[in-house]
Amino acid sequence: MSEDARDEIRNITAEDIATNAALVRRCFQTVADEMGITPENAPHYTAFITDEQLEEERAKGAVFFGYFVDGVKAGFVTLEKENGEWLMKRLAVLPAYRHRGIGRKLAEHVSNYARGQGASSLHIGIVNEQAGLKDWYEGMGFKEYRLLEIPDLPFKVSLLKRELEDASGG
Repeated sequence: MSEDARDEIRNITAEDIATNAALVRRCFQTVADEMGITPENAPHYTAFITDEQLEEERAKGAVFFGYFVDGVKAGFVTLEKENGEWLMKRLAVLPAYRHRGIGRKLAEHVSNYARGQGASSLHIGIVNEQAGLKDWYEGMGFKEYRLLEIPDLPFKVSLLKRELEDASGG
């Protein structure tokens, strides 16, 4: 697998916030465009994250990881602990790098990192109407445990959880 030899996941928590926030916005904008999500109908959707919001997460202890292909940052993910629960957030892969297994590798990396920090499970919230994305997460062992209707969002949020002690990388 010579392609993997050029790939690397790094902790990028200390890197410039603006660069990371721009990458996240670019990645999530494709979903926003596809689903008609706008700053007016969903101001807190990830496609509209500000540098300040990402900086707030970092200040609260969030850890950021980047996926690099030949030195180019192609993916991003956040891991944070909130109210005793470990949350994977903003799993993002640039459109040109999608369908190469990068998202799965980032999710596995975060799962292993969280497990190493003592986590027994990992949570994520996704747009419920993205059936393909939900299937993708379920294929990695995540299970839906709650469906939320949030008044200021034009979609439902599916909360998924993966038990880490049973995670086998698949």
